[in-house]
Amino acid sequence: MATFASEWVAYFVAESWRPLQRNIQKYNVPQKDGSTKEELAMDWTIYQLIKSPEDIRSAFSKHNKEINEDVEIKIQNTIKFFNEVKR
Repeated sequence: MATFASEWVAYFVAESWRPLQRNIQKYNVPQKDGSTKEELAMDWTIYQLIKSPEDIRSAFSKHNKEINEDVEIKIQNTIKFFNEVKR
């Protein structure tokens, strides 16, 4: 038997989640083995901190770290996500 408190908590959780739902979407996330897996991803592009693929590349190289092949793959995947969700 549900109590008022448990019903209120369920309602609160559902309503608290609602604004986040606009920012969460299904996306085929690239995996290390080259495959993709449909997962939930946050659409960080809505915050408009990064306005172009060049901003993404700049963000990755900001700390003067080497951009090796693995990092380049991550940059390319991030740019792909950016371009797909900005459509």
